[in-house]
Amino acid sequence: MTARSQPPVQGKPKPLTLTSKEDFRKAKRNARPPKRKNVSYIYKTDTKGVYFGNPCVMKATRRMGFEYVLQPPGVPGSPDEETAQLNNILVNLKLLFTRGPFWKMILKKRIKDCRTLSGDFVG
Repeated sequence: MTARSQPPVQGKPKPLTLTSKEDFRKAKRNARPPKRKNVSYIYKTDTKGVYFGNPCVMKATRRMGFEYVLQPPGVPGSPDEETAQLNNILVNLKLLFTRGPFWKMILKKRIKDCRTLSGDFVG
């Protein structure tokens, strides 16, 4: 196995020049590694109002910090009803403090916008 040698660099490397505040913000933003977002799960037994097939809706819920998970009752490996309800209460409480008291209304508006853009909703 032979190693490839790269040609030598001609001259000095150009220094990073920032001409505006926007360039500075972009450079600062790019210098940081991306954050890993902890996503919580809200368990649902029916698919009403979830819109699993719409990627815009899934992106909006993930941006809020949670995802809907469909867990029909009686499926092996799924949490029982009490555990799922307790988890949902704790996730809703977390969203109340992190996203504000009107997080559900904001999400409903974003879902409606996603549905109109994708053609799922007319009117």
